[in-house]
Amino acid sequence: MTLGKSDKALFVVAQIGQLKQAQELVRSLGLADVEVAILYTRKNRQMPIMVQAAVDPTIIGATHKIEIHPASNDLSAMAADFAEKAYSSLLDMVKPQRLFVCSFERHYAILCLEAKKRGIPISLFEEGTAILKNVVPGYKSFTAPTLKTSARTIYNRVWKKQPIAKYVFEPVAAALYQILILPNLLAKTAWEIYKSPQIQERILERKHMHFLAGWNDFESVYSTNPEIIASLFPQSEMREHRPRYENHEETTVAQALIEEYAIDGNTAIFASQRFDMKPEIQIPLVLGILLHVAQSTGFRIVIKLHPRESEMVVQVYRNTIGRLGLQHDIILMEGAHVPAEYLAVNSECPAVIGISSSTLMYAPKSKPSLRSISIGRVLLADLAQAGIEDAGTRQIRDHVSILSVIPYIEQFEPGRPQRAALKQAAE
Repeated sequence: MTLGKSDKALFVVAQIGQLKQAQELVRSLGLADVEVAILYTRKNRQMPIMVQAAVDPTIIGATHKIEIHPASNDLSAMAADFAEKAYSSLLDMVKPQRLFVCSFERHYAILCLEAKKRGIPISLFEEGTAILKNVVPGYKSFTAPTLKTSARTIYNRVWKKQPIAKYVFEPVAAALYQILILPNLLAKTAWEIYKSPQIQERILERKHMHFLAGWNDFESVYSTNPEIIASLFPQSEMREHRPRYENHEETTVAQALIEEYAIDGNTAIFASQRFDMKPEIQIPLVLGILLHVAQSTGFRIVIKLHPRESEMVVQVYRNTIGRLGLQHDIILMEGAHVPAEYLAVNSECPAVIGISSSTLMYAPKSKPSLRSISIGRVLLADLAQAGIEDAGTRQIRDHVSILSVIPYIEQFEPGRPQRAALKQAAE
């Protein structure tokens, strides 16, 4: 089915980054009748407001806020049932002639199934590097549930704060009280057992198989690197879509920043990222690696902060650069909200640097002369050497592993003596 420019298209997004990618595709395809559904959970009611504020009314005709279950990415039949009702209502209300989604797993698979029931062609569009994870050998979007994890979850939710779990017989009053409420605790335990991944997986196998397996029946897939993910969607038409970074307002802001920070043919741009790690641990290590990049390449490096970076993080960057005397090689760009790609594409910048930022994937597609350099592996090596293994390191490891399938992204692998001296000075 050929997509007509006047056909009503519905894009489903949950974050500002996804909305920006959707709007880029709308402009590229020249679609004239477009509506956007913004997903949210009751635990984060601010996000849809922020996303809606970023909607471009010149290309988006209407927006719809759609609540999804907080457990939409967990093994939960309740979440799948909730998604089925929410997405059925959405499709029946909007009546799109084409559906665009940026994911094909869990609750999005329910949406795709409902669209297929209604004969609505479905397209997948890329929101960032996450789509590539499925071609990384051994990568798993969702870790397999274990009985140990389920038992710990049930214990923490029901029994952990109850005195009976810690004190069996004393004090007597507490023990007697626990006996009185034991039926209630057992009922709660039974409910948590029912919600455990092991039980939910069996229910989902019967009711919502696509929630477990994902969806790959797309008419078309829009991707920056379609050749990399083509094997995931053998029945789909693969289409290359490159972000164009032609927004006049952002280009104007970028040009002013390029002049202010003297971004020239010897200045690389580092796109910072947020991970679940204390900034006082991550930032000195990152700056040490960036100093080594500067010394190895001769580049001066400008740090483009993540747009939602906290003032505390900015302060850590500022203080560490000053304390270690890095100002000659590393410059902190503050108060800049334009995407790093606009800075790289509109300047003579020779390279973009990151840990696993999508800038590494997108910027070289618009400016092929750009080098794309990841410091992810060496950062992980430094964290391992420091004995740091936590949720943050696992998050970084997952993100960095995705980059392995993109051939034009380099992994910076320096020698270690200079960085070791810098880390010692930082301590």
